[in-house]
Amino acid sequence: MSNRRASGLKTNTVNLGSELIVNGDFATDTVWNKLGGSTIAGGEGTFNPIGASYFIQVIFPLTVKTYQVELDIIYVSNNGEIQFAGGNSAFGNQLVYKSVGINENVHLKFNDTTNGTQSGFQLYSPTSGTLIIDNVSVKEVLP
Repeated sequence: MSNRRASGLKTNTVNLGSELIVNGDFATDTVWNKLGGSTIAGGEGTFNPIGASYFIQVIFPLTVKTYQVELDIIYVSNNGEIQFAGGNSAFGNQLVYKSVGINENVHLKFNDTTNGTQSGFQLYSPTSGTLIIDNVSVKEVLP
């Protein structure tokens, strides 16, 4: 689908399905499976600053589809990183974000395609240091 701007240039718009993530704003300490010491408090998700940890929701059908993923990185220190990873990761193992030094208020928005063999939305931080996220969103990109 495309639209025309006032200047006559063509722009692409994306049709999206409904929100699949529950509690993406971390308003309560519910729904997310937390492994490795991840915590939810104050409306934010914090990965364990001592080592590897996860935030997980099982949301995907076992089919290959494309999704729009958005999340805010509120704060990251010590060269932190976030990956899609783990045995149930529908996106397989891949780097989502890697910081050099300290960063604050980074908004990520991208499309990715599931592998069709797993059903988990798994955010993983393998590094030590503080890494805080918020406003996680996943929506199917519709044809």
